[in-house]
Amino acid sequence: MTSPSLPERPQAALSPRQESIARRLRQLGEGPAAFFTDACELLAEQPPRRAVTHLVAHLLREVESAVRSVLDPARQPGTGHRASVIAVLDELGISHDEPVAEFWLGLTGSRQLGWFGGAGAQVGT
Repeated sequence: MTSPSLPERPQAALSPRQESIARRLRQLGEGPAAFFTDACELLAEQPPRRAVTHLVAHLLREVESAVRSVLDPARQPGTGHRASVIAVLDELGISHDEPVAEFWLGLTGSRQLGWFGGAGAQVGT
């Protein structure tokens, strides 16, 4: 039995910055780049899907996990998300006081999706 095909949705063009981020993520693998690209395209869709925030949050968690797995390969099981982010920041020489570090560390342990900014959010613009 053949499953019904989904209707074609036009792909949104990525901004130059989003293209640059996707290109860099491809160095980690096709998966992280595809997750990021899909998140950007979902946010650009009009009208937005009802579950867009949840879908984008899930996709970006996968991207973040891939980045941490490459930059913190010695990650010990059970050490936690925050410890992994700190190890990556230290490996990259990023001070924990830098805005990007504070933002990233602020996400650790958070189960709230509000930091994505809702349906109108922009990813990597």
